[in-house]
Amino acid sequence: VTGDIYMRKYTSSGLLYDGSAASPAFGTAGELIVANGGTNQDQRSPHLAIDSSNNIYVTWYDRRSGTEYGVYMKKYDSNGSIVSAFGLSGEVTVDSTALATDEEPFGMDVAISGSYVYVSWYDDPTAVNTAIKVGKYALSNGALDSGFGISGVLTAANTSKLETDPLITLDPAGTNVYVFYSEIETNFSDARVLLNKHAVSDGAIVT
Repeated sequence: VTGDIYMRKYTSSGLLYDGSAASPAFGTAGELIVANGGTNQDQRSPHLAIDSSNNIYVTWYDRRSGTEYGVYMKKYDSNGSIVSAFGLSGEVTVDSTALATDEEPFGMDVAISGSYVYVSWYDDPTAVNTAIKVGKYALSNGALDSGFGISGVLTAANTSKLETDPLITLDPAGTNVYVFYSEIETNFSDARVLLNKHAVSDGAIVT
């Protein structure tokens, strides 16, 4: 099974920005292809966020290697043109080996606060358990904020259990990031939902 990622832009009344029903045109006739890797290069779980300048940040899981799912992010301007100064030609590799190919990739999030975009996802550091990660990237060029977590990536949860479905939000002041996720026993005997609060300055847990 393979899947691709597409994006469309509509007016508040539901008209497609195709250059005819609404202008200016977004992408090609109102639509653009975010990720289309071809056979055995499945793309899943797209999420997006928009900054104060109407730039669009899209994240997704991608099996472009043919074996493992990675996590990627692209930046577009309001007309659907790729912003080439972001990452490498408009794309940032968040985690190239997040999940093994036999795992079902679902659950990630992206949020913006101040001059940074935050991405949450889960990966499998071992073949048994999964962990919750959060990366902090500059809106301008996609560079990691090295002071956040370890070299820009925070491990919000990593136990002997399965942690999945991470969601993130930031408080109005932009001082804390909240990480909301599921935690499941590896034998599936129990499950719970947890919420962590971390300082955006360095990713430290706030107690």
